[in-house]
Amino acid sequence: MQEVGESCFTFANRILATVHAAMARQDISYKMKRALEEFLTRLRREIRYHVKMDNPLTFEQAVTKAQTVEQILAWASADYVFNPGRPAATVLAQNSAGYFTSAGFPRKVSICDFSPSAPNLASPV
Repeated sequence: MQEVGESCFTFANRILATVHAAMARQDISYKMKRALEEFLTRLRREIRYHVKMDNPLTFEQAVTKAQTVEQILAWASADYVFNPGRPAATVLAQNSAGYFTSAGFPRKVSICDFSPSAPNLASPV
């Protein structure tokens, strides 16, 4: 299993060394296939899910994807640590009638609302 605090790169090297040592007389392609299986099986759960969703065909692809996911999780964790009280970003979705909805409150928005010549309601005219 991947140790707590162990990077995906270090873990991949440990898996590769173990597989090479255990299967010294085997073909290199078989060893790499076995390394891929072991890597995917023993990777941390929160990273393994995303790597398996990508369905990597080679050990190198799996390691690259795992490193990407690991970096994204590290960024997300750091952002939460530095901004724990900040609410999630508001997401607007446009429905088929042309309304933008947020938190269940639809409102009609036209392209004029975003133009530089549109009147600014916050400033006196």
